[in-house]
Amino acid sequence: MAIRHWHLDSGAIRINNFPENEIQIAIPIHLLAAPKSIPIDSTGEKSSFGFFKIPPSLVKHIKSAIFAARGLTPTATDAVVNVNLKDLNTGTILATLEYAGDSGYKETNVNIDDLKNAVGDEIYSNLYVTTASATAGATQEFRSVVLVLILGIS
Repeated sequence: MAIRHWHLDSGAIRINNFPENEIQIAIPIHLLAAPKSIPIDSTGEKSSFGFFKIPPSLVKHIKSAIFAARGLTPTATDAVVNVNLKDLNTGTILATLEYAGDSGYKETNVNIDDLKNAVGDEIYSNLYVTTASATAGATQEFRSVVLVLILGIS
């Protein structure tokens, strides 16, 4: 069935008086989409993933951004693991989530000006152990790492 005729009543919302950002679109970018287990008995970067270049069109209408991760319970609780969102070109950390012997879903807001400044750069995520566990062979698994971009349409 096709619509052949349409009609807007007087007083209907028109594009020039449509409330700004009334329509929002969330775009999830899965940086880690498969489980990743890392050793936490020594410090340093244990894994990096999700490399992609930020095109100007991706941040043109950006209103906010959320960086989120899900980590499972570590085999030892005395380690600290940071899940970072980084700019490969500058080395700047754009967002960090800390797992200090704990687990669960965590999220933080990303400064959108930092994302806009990273246009043309590659960004990625990494798992970085800042405090090592005293338990040899200790590990922690991460199930997902996601960057969600919220775009506003006016």
